[in-house]
Amino acid sequence: MEKIYQKTRAEEIQEIIHNFCLEYFNEALEGCAGELLRSVQKNRRINIFHGKKEHWAGAIIYAIARLNFLFDRENKHHVTPAMLCDYFGLTKEQAVRKAGQIIKKCGVTLADKKYTEKEISALFKFYKTKAGFVVPKSSLENRVRNIEALDRDEGEKIRICVAEKKEKEEYKLMEKLILKAKKNKQRHKGQLDLFAD
Repeated sequence: MEKIYQKTRAEEIQEIIHNFCLEYFNEALEGCAGELLRSVQKNRRINIFHGKKEHWAGAIIYAIARLNFLFDRENKHHVTPAMLCDYFGLTKEQAVRKAGQIIKKCGVTLADKKYTEKEISALFKFYKTKAGFVVPKSSLENRVRNIEALDRDEGEKIRICVAEKKEKEEYKLMEKLILKAKKNKQRHKGQLDLFAD
């Protein structure tokens, strides 16, 4: 009986989310909100029966807005926290607190594929090169495409330039470390003289 009631409650919350998304978001964001609702529903530490269903829907949408940077004015699906709170009848404090609890208790991380659009999750993908550099995936893909577009000679020139630049940077770093060691030795020389025989 309780499972039926829980399912009905979740469907009511989903309906509120759907109506909001029809007006302000796209299908992808509605899908993200639906995934988060399912995670909330499965989580035993969160009880969707306490409180208004509109508040639960608002907290889920608020969490999705945070994860997808929808409070940023340059985002095409930009919403303001005040507008969200007004729509769902929440105070800003309630929305922030409840969305934070959902994110924490469901173990949601930034750029989680289930809860963010593809463009957002792609921004947080990084690769580590053989040389140990950490490079954003988007940056690496653009460079690989550009190098492939060049003929082999030009590509080889670019690789040589990159290697030379890396060598220069390593040399500069080594010089800095040596200089720092010399300064530390001079600074501590007086103290070392106290312990000399």
